[in-house]
Amino acid sequence: MNEAKIIDPDTYIIRIDETAAMCGTTRKGLDNLRIKDPTFPKPVPLTNSKARNAPRGFIFGEVREWVERRKAMRE
Repeated sequence: MNEAKIIDPDTYIIRIDETAAMCGTTRKGLDNLRIKDPTFPKPVPLTNSKARNAPRGFIFGEVREWVERRKAMRE
């Protein structure tokens, strides 16, 4: 029997495309959010590389909280 895996939103890392989808934007739009909105979560490096295109992701829980704050602003 397969047991469901429990995902901790505070440690689960999602990639850039998943983050963009959660925010309802494109990769370019995500870059703009990161530049223009200081409250947007900071990316997490996935390797020790310092190269410009080094892989990075975002903490799922932080992105979810950011989206929730944006939703609350519309009220």
